Amino acid sequence: MFKILHTIPFSCLRSPFRYSTTSFSSSSSPKITATPSTRFIVDYLIDSLGFHEDEAVAVSSKAPDFFESKLQYVEGKLGISRDSSNFIHGLAAALYRSESDIENNVQIFRSFGWSNLEIATLFKAQPYCLSKSEAYISDKLNFFMKELKYTPCYLMGRTSFWTLSLEKRIKPRNEVLKILKEKEKVKDTPSLGTIVNYSELTFLSFLQRFESHIPSLCETYKNSLRDSKTK
Repeated sequence: MFKILHTIPFSCLRSPFRYSTTSFSSSSSPKITATPSTRFIVDYLIDSLGFHEDEAVAVSSKAPDFFESKLQYVEGKLGISRDSSNFIHGLAAALYRSESDIENNVQIFRSFGWSNLEIATLFKAQPYCLSKSEAYISDKLNFFMKELKYTPCYLMGRTSFWTLSLEKRIKPRNEVLKILKEKEKVKDTPSLGTIVNYSELTFLSFLQRFESHIPSLCETYKNSLRDSKTK
């Protein structure tokens, strides 16, 4: 992208900033307006990176073919409709990761037995997966599929699994869940997909319900959290 947008500092596209519009236009220049094909780019630069309207339009006009190719890639190759609220997240991933990087992630899912339809369904629901490293994806698939025996069909509907920390949220709470199931102290134990979405305060309140039967439960959880911080 830096080669294409050589007049724009690459770091500016990675963090919110206020960039002088005089870098792109002058008062004597005709006002540039966004075209339908660059509207998503303009909105993304404004909403996510802190550009002013004129700045965003000027940036998008520097390389319209490049941006249009990314829009078409997200919609055509990844199957995320421009009408979807997740389109902008897929676009962000496509802007900051190469197509080969994204394809490598796809191959990892395939190596775990995911079909193209299952992968596409997950990416549409959670484009966040597109921007993650191969190691991140592999670690999660190893845990969910090899240790917990979850299926692709189940996982593609649990979008929070792909955004929450494996070591700091998912594994510690799974350890507690295993204890509850082993002790059979609750008839309808919430699923892991449910309890990982609890806030920390809500989750601790949930654990306190079982303290009289399993006094070490909260301590086990806190120890798991401490262990995760050392990894």
